[in-house]
Amino acid sequence: MRDSILTKIGKLAIPGYEKFRENWLVIYDNLPRPSINLTKAVKYLRKLINEHLGRSETSFDWVFINSGSVIIGLSRRKTIKMKLINLWP
Repeated sequence: MRDSILTKIGKLAIPGYEKFRENWLVIYDNLPRPSINLTKAVKYLRKLINEHLGRSETSFDWVFINSGSVIIGLSRRKTIKMKLINLWP
């Protein structure tokens, strides 16, 4: 997740990349490995988020991580956790 965030921040900084009033990054966590501990992952990513997000035009305002049945949203000031509801069982 860390590498994905940093790579996308670099791409957002490229001249000519279309930007909006708010820029969001969505990451789908589908790595072939055992489930991660989301609480630990969010704690680990919090420092990265605080250093890089929402500080300039070349940064994202939110990073959303879809992991299993939840979506974690991270901004400079907030962390939110939303349950993902499958509408097509």
